[in-house]
Amino acid sequence: MGRPRKVTGETSVPQTRSVKQPLTKVQLLQNIRLSIKCKNETQKKLIHTIKNNDVTICTGVAGTGKTLISVYEALNLFKLHPETYKEIKLVKSITQLKNEELGTLPGDEKDKLKFHMMSFLDAFHKLIGEDLTNKLIESGLIKMEVFGAIRGRSFTNSIIIIDEFQNISKDNAKTFLTRFSDDTKVIVLGDSGQIDLKNKKDSALEPLVNKVKNRPVEGVDIVIFDKADVVRHRLTSYFIDVFESIIADDEPKVQNNQKIRQENTIKSKSSVSNDGKKLVWFRKLKIFLKRTFK
Repeated sequence: MGRPRKVTGETSVPQTRSVKQPLTKVQLLQNIRLSIKCKNETQKKLIHTIKNNDVTICTGVAGTGKTLISVYEALNLFKLHPETYKEIKLVKSITQLKNEELGTLPGDEKDKLKFHMMSFLDAFHKLIGEDLTNKLIESGLIKMEVFGAIRGRSFTNSIIIIDEFQNISKDNAKTFLTRFSDDTKVIVLGDSGQIDLKNKKDSALEPLVNKVKNRPVEGVDIVIFDKADVVRHRLTSYFIDVFESIIADDEPKVQNNQKIRQENTIKSKSSVSNDGKKLVWFRKLKIFLKRTFK
């Protein structure tokens, strides 16, 4: 005979996995551990300027660490003053280039936005890692937006970093820089050597820098990086010089083409005007002949 089974009054209860709760803002900020070594005095000045001003305008050539240093100080202030700042907002002006329209990029709108924000995200990944960056984005502590989406909105309790400012027109720049509150820091980044606007004179960056220099006010300061501050690669400065020379060589050709277009426009208008006069004369002649030989 087999051994009888032991019968109990208990029923087995299926085990359920505990749902992992998302980290709070305090917990996420505690995980931010920052360390950076400035490579020149201009980078040190940028950190100091962001810390001590409401608006920092930073301009200069590529490869100087403008974005990395700005993201570093934004994270540092965000961690130190969580009661003041509720988010870091990343804003970029997207000027559509030939064969690089948003519609040609793979993925949905979120994927396309992430693609354009990679210069920001690379800096965050380098400073705090990809995993923590993603958690800060998912929790809404880091927000990414194109310039067109923030135009006309007001900002409070935020640290805003706006890149590619050289591709923002004067009217749009005014709209942006008049919409933030006292508890907001604004960091403007740009490079006047990389203007993608059809008419480069529409760019707000250089006029803004020049006007602020001539009309200084407390709470706004400027940091300018030049070729001597390049830290990316020893050949970065070389290629900056090369392409500046190429652009300078092309400038007379561009001006000559513009002059030709203007002359052609004037000729075209003159031709239209003459044709119009002939048409009026012909109509008057027709009326005269009808009346005379009626």
